[in-house]
Amino acid sequence: MGTSEKIALGVGVVLGVLLLVAMLYCLHWLFRRRAALRAASEEESKQPAAKEPPVPRLEEVKVGTLAALESCISQDELFGQPDLAYGSLWSMEASWGTDVVIVDTEPRCSLLPSYGDTRLYRALGIRGRPIDKSKWTMINGVEIFCGSRGRTSRGRRWVLVHAVPSACYHTDSIENAAAARRHLGNFASVLSSGEFAEYVKGQVRRHWGPGCMPTVLVEPPFADHPVMRWHERVRHFVGYLAAQPGVDRRGILPHMNLPVKVCCGSKELQAAALEGVRDAVKERSQERSSQGVGGI
Repeated sequence: MGTSEKIALGVGVVLGVLLLVAMLYCLHWLFRRRAALRAASEEESKQPAAKEPPVPRLEEVKVGTLAALESCISQDELFGQPDLAYGSLWSMEASWGTDVVIVDTEPRCSLLPSYGDTRLYRALGIRGRPIDKSKWTMINGVEIFCGSRGRTSRGRRWVLVHAVPSACYHTDSIENAAAARRHLGNFASVLSSGEFAEYVKGQVRRHWGPGCMPTVLVEPPFADHPVMRWHERVRHFVGYLAAQPGVDRRGILPHMNLPVKVCCGSKELQAAALEGVRDAVKERSQERSSQGVGGI
């Protein structure tokens, strides 16, 4: 074997040894890496899995929202369940458990100088009293102004906020049922607006100071018309209230942040109003379901 062959053999042996060392090092590194990953995986498996908030089923949200909205619908009149002395309708007195803001939709208040002869005005003791009409404003075609205020013999404070949707009463503007529904929808939108909520809360602060949390009483616009009778009007109006944005989270008149009660005045009209609420909840649920979103 010549010198050159010996040199080549020596170089080959050295390279082989180096390659073997490199392979052994790589195998050692891989084993250590696998052991580290296995240890990390075992440690992670010991940690309790973070619980994601349960996604409510459509039926659960629908039922919960429906119950909350239905609780706002009352068969009471605006003056509550009247106390009748000697059984006379002429000696009624309002009966509430809290201070109240009465959203009165009586159309004649925007036309007459004094309060007429209605059950509400008799119960409040203001029949024939001049109508103040202070802080008058207009919100999307609805007249808004603050009227009388007072206190019952039981010490409950009340204030009238008149909201007169003139278009809901003018027969020449209601050609058919679609027009009537359009006016009712606009009125429901106005009452549910942030602008109207700020007006009401401003009158509460003005008369009673900050921190007062009265109940807001709302009456559907009661008016009969050949194209839409009372029951149908109440059903559509309350349905529009229940269909407003934010109602599923904050209830009827969502910007008020106050207790709200819709006063229907009878069991029959309350039933019509509840039907409107169910229509709104069902329609919103179907819309959200078709979009793959839970809730109403």
